[in-house]
Amino acid sequence: MGRWTELALKLAAAKRLGGGAEADAVMRELAPLANQTARRVHAAYASLRKQRAADFLAIAPALIWKKIERFEDWYLRELSEADRARAAKEYFAAWCYVELRYRYFDAAREQSEEHRLLSLAPDRPIADPRSQRDDDDEEFELPPEELQRVREWDPLDGVVLFCLTGLWDRLPPGLWSSWLERLGIEEPFPPEEYLRAASTRKRAVLAASLNVSRDVIYQRWRRLKARFNQQIPSDGVLQ
Repeated sequence: MGRWTELALKLAAAKRLGGGAEADAVMRELAPLANQTARRVHAAYASLRKQRAADFLAIAPALIWKKIERFEDWYLRELSEADRARAAKEYFAAWCYVELRYRYFDAAREQSEEHRLLSLAPDRPIADPRSQRDDDDEEFELPPEELQRVREWDPLDGVVLFCLTGLWDRLPPGLWSSWLERLGIEEPFPPEEYLRAASTRKRAVLAASLNVSRDVIYQRWRRLKARFNQQIPSDGVLQ
């Protein structure tokens, strides 16, 4: 059994037992392989822009940690005892490359989708709800191509994004009410409790107001931010 394979199986076993110090120690040994493999994948396909590629390289060990039990399942299910006894064969290194290649393609697809969908306001940042907007009097207008896309959105996506960006009052007349009606929500919305909530409580209050779980809010917010290639820098502005 190859060294990396042995470590990977040891990590999977430790993770199944809840992780802990042993899992952390093994993961530190496997991390260089994950990083090196991620670099090989990027060198082979070169599909990601600089920052996204850097992010992919940085999270490669975490991606492997997340899927490590799948390697153990594959190893025990697909390989015969004779194959597993072949010391010269390094199964985990090959599996790691394939797994990270899939994750790289996922990131490339997300990047492509973000490129296809323009920003809601391509000439201005979208304000983070954690900060006060000083441009309330500035007219906000969606470009025609974006307006059509927004009208076709899932109403829950629309309510989540525009609540958390604080831009629900900038939508075309009737669209916000239409979304709320389709969701069975009475106006005015968002409620006072949401408007008064601290930034750290916004998602929780919104989830309760929409009668969905906090995980639903988190997953949709994360996906919608990714769709528009938004990042939250230190100045508190989504770009």
